[in-house]
Parts: sequence; C-alpha cells; structure tokens
Amino acid sequence: MRINREYFRGAAGVQDVFYTVDEAAQKLRLHPKTILRFIRDGKLNASRVGKAYRIRHADLAAVTGDVAEPEPVRVTTVVDVPDARAELHQYVARSLQAVLNTPTARGSAVHLETIFDPERSRIRVVVIASLGDTAALLQTLDTLLQSFRG
Repeated sequence: MRINREYFRGAAGVQDVFYTVDEAAQKLRLHPKTILRFIRDGKLNASRVGKAYRIRHADLAAVTGDVAEPEPVRVTTVVDVPDARAELHQYVARSLQAVLNTPTARGSAVHLETIFDPERSRIRVVVIASLGDTAALLQTLDTLLQSFRG
C-alpha cells in the first residue's frame, strides 16, 4: 500500500505534510528530474530520508509562490429611511444585528452600521458586504420596514 502523504510531528507538535519528489512533481506539473535539480540548486528545501527526499508542504508553497484567493466582490450600500423615529431605529438596528448573529455560512465579513438623525427624522443604514449578503440584508430591511409601518 502506497501512502501519498506522510505526517511527522514537528518540534512544536504541529503536523507537517511531506511530499515525495514524484508527488511534488505532480503537484507542480513538472518532471521529477526538475524537482531534483531545484533541490540540488538550493531553490527547494528538502530532507533526505534514506535514498529519497521528502519535501515539506511549506517549502513547496514557498517555491511556487502560492497565490492567495482573490478577494470577493464587496458592495457598499447606503439606505436612507425618511420620516423615522427612535423606536424604528432601535427596531431596525437590533433586528439586523440579530440576523447577522445567526449561525449562517457567510462568505466574508459584513459591516453594518445604523445611524439615527433626530433633526432630520432619518435613519441611515450602511452595509458593506458581498453581493449575496448585501442582497439578503436589504431584503430583510425591506421586510422589517414594511412590518413596522404596515
């Protein structure tokens, strides 16, 4: 039975993933001789175990320069609610915050701010989130306003 990945305990007790030369070559879509050349030239750190090399995942990632995931599209939305009272502001702020605190799988962080301007009798709701999260919060806000005023 062939094991694709071998796990060794590091000094800090953290498990490192080690690859063989063939596995590293498959992962990088290179020939194994190219991987061996990288090791000999010092471009890729590897540990020799018997007659074979073992390459840490972190060392392989350093060579490839793994690119971080692209940032998701974020939307900034400002909603002005005219003819509002302090009670409506409290209702909207608490309800939207409760929606955000529910255990749902959000793809990214959501910034929500509610501001009440008593001089103009206006509530301003600012949402900075992904497209889907913004749409869901705006739908919730619309439902809240209809239920409070209706």
